[in-house]
Amino acid sequence: MKNRRLNIDDYKIVEQVFASFAIRLAIEPKANHKSESFNVFKNPDGSVRWLWPSNAREANFLQFYSVNTWKAYLFTMLVKLVFFFKIQRLIFQRVELFIHSNDIVDWGMMKFNQFTVFTGTPGKYRKAVCFHYEKEKPVFSKVALTGASLVALAKEYKGLLTWKKRIDGINIPEILDYSNPSKITISSIKSEETKKIEAYSQDLLNYQLKLSETTEKALYLNNSTYYFDIQKLIPELHYLDQSKFPHGLKNKLINTFERLDTSQKFQFTYSHGDFTPWNSYINNDQFYLYDFEFSKTEAPLYYDIIHFHFQKEILVNHNFNGFSICTKIADFLNEEPRDVVYKYIELYLLYQVSYSLLMYQEQEVWHTQITWLLKAWDDALTEVGPQHQDIRQALVSDVLDRIFYTKHSLLKSIDENPYELNIKSDLDILIDKKQANGIVEYFKTHPFVESTNIRKKSFMTSIDCFTINGGFLSIDLLFELKRKELILASSKNILENSRKTSYGIHVPDIVNDFKYIFNFYILNGTDVPEKYITYFKNQRMDDKSKIIIEVLERYKLTTSKFEDLFTYSEETRNSVLKNLHRIYFNRSIHRVGNKVTYFTDTIRQFFNRSGIVITFSGVDGAGKSTVIDHVKYNLEKVYRKNVVVLRHRPSILPILSAWRYGKAKAEAISVAKLPRQGDNSNKLSSFARFLYYYMDYIVGQWVIYFKYLRRGYIVLYDRYYYDFINDARRSNIQLPESIVKSLYTFVSKPHYNFFLYADAEVITNRKKELSKPVIEELTHKYLNLFNQLSSKYRRSEFRAMENIQLESTLSGIMNTIKTKL
Repeated sequence: MKNRRLNIDDYKIVEQVFASFAIRLAIEPKANHKSESFNVFKNPDGSVRWLWPSNAREANFLQFYSVNTWKAYLFTMLVKLVFFFKIQRLIFQRVELFIHSNDIVDWGMMKFNQFTVFTGTPGKYRKAVCFHYEKEKPVFSKVALTGASLVALAKEYKGLLTWKKRIDGINIPEILDYSNPSKITISSIKSEETKKIEAYSQDLLNYQLKLSETTEKALYLNNSTYYFDIQKLIPELHYLDQSKFPHGLKNKLINTFERLDTSQKFQFTYSHGDFTPWNSYINNDQFYLYDFEFSKTEAPLYYDIIHFHFQKEILVNHNFNGFSICTKIADFLNEEPRDVVYKYIELYLLYQVSYSLLMYQEQEVWHTQITWLLKAWDDALTEVGPQHQDIRQALVSDVLDRIFYTKHSLLKSIDENPYELNIKSDLDILIDKKQANGIVEYFKTHPFVESTNIRKKSFMTSIDCFTINGGFLSIDLLFELKRKELILASSKNILENSRKTSYGIHVPDIVNDFKYIFNFYILNGTDVPEKYITYFKNQRMDDKSKIIIEVLERYKLTTSKFEDLFTYSEETRNSVLKNLHRIYFNRSIHRVGNKVTYFTDTIRQFFNRSGIVITFSGVDGAGKSTVIDHVKYNLEKVYRKNVVVLRHRPSILPILSAWRYGKAKAEAISVAKLPRQGDNSNKLSSFARFLYYYMDYIVGQWVIYFKYLRRGYIVLYDRYYYDFINDARRSNIQLPESIVKSLYTFVSKPHYNFFLYADAEVITNRKKELSKPVIEELTHKYLNLFNQLSSKYRRSEFRAMENIQLESTLSGIMNTIKTKL
């Protein structure tokens, strides 16, 4: 394989490393320089990870490689086979460097000592690590590549001195040379007998025990150096670049710190500070640790164990669910109450995450692992943090933080701060389908979510989230902007042209934003709501001009006034539909595909979606109408449900008097007439009336089923069949109660039935339509009936509720029905 040159960035690192060993390099042929051949192994981005002499007999770069998975083990075996068969030249890329003639002897000695370089992890604290032999013993030399890593080496030197022979059973490297502040050489304490420490193992508990036996002490939080370290970090978070970090994550750190009880006592111990599976080993109950630049003499109890498991779960197991990580750590430590462990995790996160954010702020290029860590830390702060006062708002914040890392566009978002979502608003997010599936799984494990209702279509996934405190949040994750069989706009175009807000969340550019909102409301046959009108009218004149030009050209509208675009008209709607059909993604083969997916979505919705029926019974004055109005409002505005209200029965047949007076006049007469005023005493007449209305129930229940329930509607009945059983006189019917009750067998059973009642005195103060004895009699009969039906029909819920305080009644109703929503 032909020798190549290093790129300039890699060369500068290698040159700096060799200079620390007093070896002068050149990247090109040069006078007084001799060519030397090296093998390199590269990172996925093409930069050099490991470099070693081409004639090396052993794969010493594996000294830097952590074997934590079967893939890593397989890689290690393959590399060893390559070296065993001496085919490195065929596998690894070669590069050529030129060493100064006066340094050739020294280089020859280094080469003999199997000198190998790891170029380090990019970032502010980047340092190279070299493996080689000194006096036939393996050693590591760390070389600072930045000013910050120079400071880190000094901290490591101090940490090694502090920990030296301090804790029985914990072994640390010996400092062999620190004469040059940019390089520290330490002994290798790893051997063939040492092995990796397993997560959630007794070994880790033994490690903690060794720390505690020698160094544990109790301190009030505000008397600890750890608290003061956090106190210095938190103010700096206010100046973070919000385009790089989720707004919610930063706020959690600040709010969590402000809510700390600084007068509380905690246990503190020494801490390695970066205790991970790749720098810690064990052999016969003896622990061997490397990398002490983050060591502390005063850290909260369990700091190292918590850090070990976060690093293992995220970077090795690729588990980015911080909720589950916290739960697993708490289960492992098994300390009661769980809040004790959670408090220590919270203290760990406050320092670790704040420190890391400020460090990442200065890195221009991020490794993917940083995103993994941020996701899990964000979740963990939610899991262990104090119960949020506004859980719905906290859930919104977590969702926005989660989509921060994806290619997305938040639709219909005209608020300056999307993290402060109005209680009546939901989230519409344009996002890749694969990413959407990840969001769905995220909600299923979120600690604030009690239950979810997930509805999938070919172009979107809708998630209804019911929070643990009775709140609700609806989220639409859209892959295409579609209405029935029509695609409204190119999702790819919107995502590519989205702009990032000051909170780091992407929204459509102003023209696409207007077009989506315009299409959404005009095609649904309504005017654009006032809040959007105000928002777009307040835009810059040149933006409004762009909107007018685009909309008029796209939809061939006749108006030229910006204000006219917000008003619905049949002419506008027809023009929009006509011109949408002309766009390429709604023509020819695309049109066929769109129709097929719309048809399949409709069929799937018909079979998978089911509405619910809720009935409200009670005497006149019990407050049914008021309660129904509020329930309807909550279902429509908060829970985003389609609701239809029916009076007494399905009403596919008009009231009997409509055949005589006409429907409108008959209904007017019925409303004006006081209840229970009919004087029909004829059994035959009563049976005929009852049979007429009974047929309305029998046939009408199927109409309601297909017309509303299969389309996901919620049907509210103001009174139901139960009136025929308990108060048939109200319908001018006189029949034996037992007959009417027995025929209920063939009537559709609602999902929920509420009987609202109150003291007769209270009811007569509201309405004076019924006497107190009648109210008391009917109330007693309804209570008995609901009790009987509740025992007989287990699939229906029958609840009697005393309706005195409207808020309490509504809370009881919504808490009962929300599980079916």
